[in-house]
Amino acid sequence: MYQNPEEQFGGSENEGIYSIIERQCRLTPNYIALKSSLYIMTYSEMETEIEKLHSLLTSSLLRSHRGEQEKSIVAIQIPNSVSYVISLLAVLKSKMAFLPIPYDLPNEKIVFMLTDSKAMAMITTKECFDNLFMEKFMPKMKLVTEHEIEIETIVVVEFESAFQRGLEIYDMTCAENDFIYIMYTSGSTGRPKGVKVKESGVINLAYAQIKYLDISPKDVVAQFASIGFDASISEMFTSLLSGASLETMHFKILMKTLHLGGIENILIQHSDIEMTAVVAHKCSLTGELSTVAFVAPKDLRKDESIHNHDQTFENSSLNERQRTVAMLWCRVFKYNESFMQSLNRQSSFRKLGGHSLHLVLLHRLIEDEIKVKLSFTEMQSIDIIQEFADMLQQDSDVVKTHEKDYLKNRNELKETILKDSELDTSFFQKQKRVSSVKGLPYNTCVHTYNSQHNILLSGATGFLGAFLLSEILDQSNCHVFCLVRETTETKGIDRIIINMNRYGLWKSKHISRVTVVVSDIAQKNLGILSDIYEHLSTAIDIVFMNAA
Repeated sequence: MYQNPEEQFGGSENEGIYSIIERQCRLTPNYIALKSSLYIMTYSEMETEIEKLHSLLTSSLLRSHRGEQEKSIVAIQIPNSVSYVISLLAVLKSKMAFLPIPYDLPNEKIVFMLTDSKAMAMITTKECFDNLFMEKFMPKMKLVTEHEIEIETIVVVEFESAFQRGLEIYDMTCAENDFIYIMYTSGSTGRPKGVKVKESGVINLAYAQIKYLDISPKDVVAQFASIGFDASISEMFTSLLSGASLETMHFKILMKTLHLGGIENILIQHSDIEMTAVVAHKCSLTGELSTVAFVAPKDLRKDESIHNHDQTFENSSLNERQRTVAMLWCRVFKYNESFMQSLNRQSSFRKLGGHSLHLVLLHRLIEDEIKVKLSFTEMQSIDIIQEFADMLQQDSDVVKTHEKDYLKNRNELKETILKDSELDTSFFQKQKRVSSVKGLPYNTCVHTYNSQHNILLSGATGFLGAFLLSEILDQSNCHVFCLVRETTETKGIDRIIINMNRYGLWKSKHISRVTVVVSDIAQKNLGILSDIYEHLSTAIDIVFMNAA
């Protein structure tokens, strides 16, 4: 049974929240800590990233503020993302407090919060920093350093330490430095107020939620609350203190839970979105109500759904092969087929929520519906519609080529086999065709023919054996005893007839000259009953041991 870190390691009451997270990283280093639509990060990898940023903060910020009595405050203005979580935890590891600033706040409110809280620095994205228009605060800002977290560049900006003391911040009975973050109210009833939140309170709330919700390392916790709300902090530490995975910015959940204005506020935080409008929509096909978001990207050249399409099919931006892939995706995810209209060549299987089980279902559908066999290992290495469509096309081309080669090789092989299996008919004495031996004992069958006319053949149920048996029967009057691994003679003759029919070789007149010998060539005496083996050993003239 899973125990939380405090119970399992006997953590003390005064232990800091980041110390608990460090212990969790050692406990479950290979478990997934952070997930997003772009990448995943294990607890071990997360700890490494935190240490890198922590080193930058301590070397660039704490040096200039060494000796100050008050706890330093670092503002963080990054959308919900892996970068936001790493930045927040690096601030805590540096024994500083953080001030979350939502991405969509007016510049005036941002300036007020920075001044009022006496923030010493701010961590933000490179793009956000390049677009900052805070004229009243710009003289006090200094770019200290840049840092890469996965594919995102963040910057650390330092402020002058000697600006006027801000307004009173409510300390909620905190000791001087017994807080880890400041959260500002909306200011709907007047001026926004900053509230210091105790570290012990955050830890206690997280453990209470972990226990109540029975969260363990196998679970995934979604983080979709705006960073301007305490709920986002609760989502983060409830996940990381339990060893679970924290998944940021899950738009499917947002669409189902937030009101339209809230969805717009979240979408606009995305660095690639310029404008957005969210409306309720009734589907003309199903009649179901849904939430639809219209977004305008900042750079249309990056929008694959608008540019660079070829071979369009009906009203879709996909060609026919890509449309087939999109249709199969909809079946795997149980979406209405109208959802295909929202997909483009760069649409990601994993971003839609696809995991290994979905990939297994897709692999089966491709084999059953399209009759194409793909390598599951190769399917695991691709992600977007274009890649799936290209793989299907390549495999289809290979199959067609193989079919042509197979037919060509098969005809050549047949000619070779027929040529090699031609018998010298002068070896056999022509005589009157014998009557049917069906139902007669083996010894009767054997002695009905004179010597040179009894042939023992193995492999008659295979490809080569079918042609060999056909040539023997067509070019001679020999009686052929066929070794077949079966339970009865009836089943054996049925297999021979079915096999020869497969190649168009069976002739009903042959039935009287074929006798099945139930056998197993891996056994002693070929697995033939002793009395039958004794008769055959004295009567067989020629043996064809035919095997693949």
